[in-house]
Amino acid sequence: MGIFPDLATRPMNPDITRLEQAISALDAQRSALGDSVVDAALGPLRDRLAALRQAAENPVEDDSQKRKTITVLFADIPGLAALGERYDAEDLRDAVNALWERLDSAILSHGGRVDKHMGHGVMALWGAESIAEDDPEQAIRAALGMRSILQDISAEMPVFAGEGISLRAGINTGPAIVGQVGTTGEFTAIGDTVNLAARLNQGAPAGKILVAPDTYRLVRGIFDVEKLSPMRLKGKSETVEPYSALRPRPRAFHLITRGVEGVETELVGREYELGQLQDAYHRLFGERRAQLINIVAEMGLGKSRLFTEFLTWTDPQPNDYYLFLGRFAPSQTNAPYAFLREIVAFRFQIQDSDPLSVVYQKMENGFKAFLPDDPAAEEKAHFVGQLVGYNFSESPHLRGLLSDPGQVRSLGFASIMRLVESASQSCPLIFVLDDLQWADTASLDALSMLFRNLPAEMPVLAICATRPELFERYPNWGRGLPNASTLHLEPLSRKDSRAFVEQVLRKVEILPSALRELVVGSGEGNPFYMEELVKTLIEGRVVDISDEPWQVNLARLDKLNIPPSLSGVLQARLDGLDSLERTALQRASIIGRIFWDRALEAISPEIESERERLQASLATLRAKELIFSHPVSAFSDTTEYAFKHALLRDVTYET
Repeated sequence: MGIFPDLATRPMNPDITRLEQAISALDAQRSALGDSVVDAALGPLRDRLAALRQAAENPVEDDSQKRKTITVLFADIPGLAALGERYDAEDLRDAVNALWERLDSAILSHGGRVDKHMGHGVMALWGAESIAEDDPEQAIRAALGMRSILQDISAEMPVFAGEGISLRAGINTGPAIVGQVGTTGEFTAIGDTVNLAARLNQGAPAGKILVAPDTYRLVRGIFDVEKLSPMRLKGKSETVEPYSALRPRPRAFHLITRGVEGVETELVGREYELGQLQDAYHRLFGERRAQLINIVAEMGLGKSRLFTEFLTWTDPQPNDYYLFLGRFAPSQTNAPYAFLREIVAFRFQIQDSDPLSVVYQKMENGFKAFLPDDPAAEEKAHFVGQLVGYNFSESPHLRGLLSDPGQVRSLGFASIMRLVESASQSCPLIFVLDDLQWADTASLDALSMLFRNLPAEMPVLAICATRPELFERYPNWGRGLPNASTLHLEPLSRKDSRAFVEQVLRKVEILPSALRELVVGSGEGNPFYMEELVKTLIEGRVVDISDEPWQVNLARLDKLNIPPSLSGVLQARLDGLDSLERTALQRASIIGRIFWDRALEAISPEIESERERLQASLATLRAKELIFSHPVSAFSDTTEYAFKHALLRDVTYET
C-alpha cells in the first residue's frame, strides 16, 4: 500500500521518495558527523517532506475561476470604422486582418495573452495564467510597440496610407476574476480592474496610451510619461488621474518605495528636505549652474526614500536630463574605482556577464553618443574603460601607456570630464549617488576632482547620500564647489512618527492609541525601524491583515516579545520565517547585499529537487519585503536581488 494507504491509487511523488532516502542516509551518519550537524541538516529536509506529504494528502482542486492580480490592456483604432465607406469590404478585411496580425505580435512578444478582438479593438491580459513581476512594464511596452507598428503600416499599406489612423489604449493593474466565465465557458477576466482599463481606452485621445495610477506606481522610472488632468470616466464615482506613456527610457530603473503589505506610505517629516531638492532641480534648469547636495543621516532615517520621492517627482516633469546613478556595497570599499565603475555600468547598461567585446561596444557607443563631434571619442572610451577596471589592455589606444598607471589615470579623468562637459551642452545632468560611505577612495578622488573642476555655469546636479562616517574617512568630500550644501536628516519628531504609523496602519479601522504609541516609542523616530516593528506585529498576528479593514488583537501583545533594537526586530522577523525561506536568505547573505538566484542554486546542494521551492521562497521573501528584485541584472539569464537594508543582510549573515 505504500506510506499513505489512502493514496494507493495515486502515483507516489518521486520527491517524497528521494527525501525519505536522503533523511535515512543522513541519520545513518550520526556517528561520523555528530548529532548537532545532522539535526541542523535534517531540519529543512523534514519540513519539506511534511509539506510534500500534506500536499499529497490534500491535493488542491483546479478551480475554474481564480482571483489574481493581472494587467489589462484595451487598445483600438477608432479611424478604421470610417474606412468601410470608401473601400471594398474584402480588400479592407484582408488589410485589417494583416494589420491585427502584426499588432497582436507585439502583445505576444511581450508575454501577453490576446483575450479577444472586439470591433476595431483588442483586449489583452498579463498574469492571467502565470504572473511575472514585470507584467505592467511589458503591457506598456506592447502598447508602445503597437503604436509604432501602426505608424509603419500606415506608410506601407495603400489602404491605410494618408488616412491618419492612430491607436489609443488604456492599461490598468489590479485584482480580477480569471478563468472560464459565462455559459460558453470562455477564458477571460472580469472585474473593476478590467472595466477601468476599458474606460481609459475609451477616454483616451487618438494616439495616446493611458496608464492607470496603480500601474504607473509599478513602472515609474522606466518610461517617459506625462501626467494628465483628472478624468471623469463612465461608471466611476471618483475622478482618475492617468498618465500618458510616451516612450521607454534608456536609463530605465525602478523607483523603489517602502511600504507594509501593499500600503504605500507618503513622505512624512521630510517636506523641507524634499523642497530643497526640488528647488535645486528648478535652479538646474533655470540658472543652469553646478550644484552638489549631501544628504547625511544615520541608517534607516530615509536617505534612499528621499531619493525615491525626488526622482518620482521629476518623473512626469517636462524637462529632460541625463541620469547617472551609483549605489555601492561595503564589500567593494577596497576595490579601486569600483564605485566609478558602477556609475559607468549604469549609464551604458553594461552587465557583469557581458563579454569583453560587448563591453567595448557599449563603452564606445556611449562615448560617441555624448561626444558626436569628437573624433577621439573611441579613444576616450578606452581610457575610461581601463581606468574603471575593464580589460582594455589590448586596445591600440593604450599601447605604451599601461606601464604608466598615472598617465592612464590622468587620461581617464580628463575623458570623464570631457564627457560630462559635452553631455551638459545638450541636457542637464543629475548624479544620484547612494551609500557613498562605502565608496572606494579612488572613486571618491575621481568624483571629487570632477565636481571640484566643474565650471560654475555647467548644469550638473549631484545628490549624494551618506552616513556621517564618510567624513571621518574623507573629510574634504564636497568642498570646493561654490554651490555645495548639506542636508542632515534627524529622527522624526513624535508628531511626525505618529502620522507615519497612522499611514502605515491606515487599513486598521480604529487604531488603538496604545498600539500606535508602542510603535512610536520603540521606533525612536526611525521610519525603517517603525516599519519593521509593524511587520513584526503583523507576523505575530497582533494586526490581522487577512481581510479589510485590518483587525487588531491587543491580547496577543502579551505573547509577543518586542525587541529593544532594530537588530532585534530584524532577528525576530528572521525567526518567523519557515526553514526553507530562512535558509535561502542565509545563503543569500553569504553572497552579499546583492545576490542572484543562479548563485543561490549553485550553493544549494539539494537544488535539483528544490529549484521550484527556492523560487517560491524568494517570492515569499519579496512579498514580506525582506528583499526586492532589480529590473536589470548584472548577469544575463539570472534575476538579481538585494536585501532591503544592509543591516538586514548583516543580521542574517550573523545567523
